[in-house]
Amino acid sequence: MFDNRLLVPRATGILLASDAFARSNSTNLGVTDGAGWTKAGGAGKAWAERLGNWDIESQRLRTVAGAPGANPYYIATVENGASDVYMECVSQAPAGGVHSLVARYSDNDNFYIFGYFTGAIYYIYRRQAASFVLLWSGGTAPAANTDVTLALSFQGTTLKVYAGGTLLRTETGETMNQSSVIHGVRGGNQGDVQFDNFNIWKREPPGWPNP
Repeated sequence: MFDNRLLVPRATGILLASDAFARSNSTNLGVTDGAGWTKAGGAGKAWAERLGNWDIESQRLRTVAGAPGANPYYIATVENGASDVYMECVSQAPAGGVHSLVARYSDNDNFYIFGYFTGAIYYIYRRQAASFVLLWSGGTAPAANTDVTLALSFQGTTLKVYAGGTLLRTETGETMNQSSVIHGVRGGNQGDVQFDNFNIWKREPPGWPNP
């Protein structure tokens, strides 16, 4: 397990939360293990399980198989003190899996997601008033059980998404939930959708993806 704070230099970005999940297996997600931002409540930010069952296993955040009620998706978030953020996470999903970053979450019916369907495409959706609006889809997503680093930058009304350090898409004019300071991850109900090295900064690091 690598220390997620050493993977990429971050120049002037203020670290809000980071988690390498370097703790014992547990059904309690606990708090992030990174430095955090003292103005937003100190080092550890508590994980909230919004949909579905989650656990920590083999030093990764994972979904536990089984549909969470009527909604076939899982969401876990942290509240970190900023709406304009740069966030990234290593992801891996099984065959037929769905994996996403969640941004500007207010409730289970209002948030943004950037992610992929394994072996298919990447996508950006805005979920607004319980309806999904497709903003973009394209590219070639990784095969099943393959690690990829997803990244998302939200600055004002501009949303940028990256995979493996490559900018895939820029969306502008996105005004929903501009005051939300809750962000996180989302997976399908296949089980064993995995997350590692979760990081959120206030402001996009200058020169990303090559600072």
